[in-house]
Amino acid sequence: MKVVGSVLTVQGQMSQLRQFVPLVEKVILQTKERIWQGNTHVPDKVLSLFEPHSEVIRKGKAHKPSEFGRLVRIDEVENGIVSGYAVLAGNLADTNSFVPALEQHQAYFGRGPEMATADRGFSRRRTNAKPRSWESRR
Repeated sequence: MKVVGSVLTVQGQMSQLRQFVPLVEKVILQTKERIWQGNTHVPDKVLSLFEPHSEVIRKGKAHKPSEFGRLVRIDEVENGIVSGYAVLAGNLADTNSFVPALEQHQAYFGRGPEMATADRGFSRRRTNAKPRSWESRR
């Protein structure tokens, strides 16, 4: 077979392709499991060959029940300055990341934020979200 381009370039491309072999083999096994065994809950399911770290994010919305990727929490202070972030593992409810964001803010700045906002899923009644050590002005 004729080599197009330099041998070094071809070897680099072959190296890149070799990283996909284990992922493709895993996809084949998962597909066989799903089709022949009817098992749709295979652990560590490969969702993307190019982004193997992607996970299923269940949103529960009728028009878009699932998304793919990773959940990321981004904390902002005044004027949109990012004060913290976290790439979250799994499909945690958003409400589980509110208290860690407040605690991280307090650790960085030595006090809780003067104001914190979130969507309706973060109400104090549902999440018991305000840490005891944090008191805000009303």
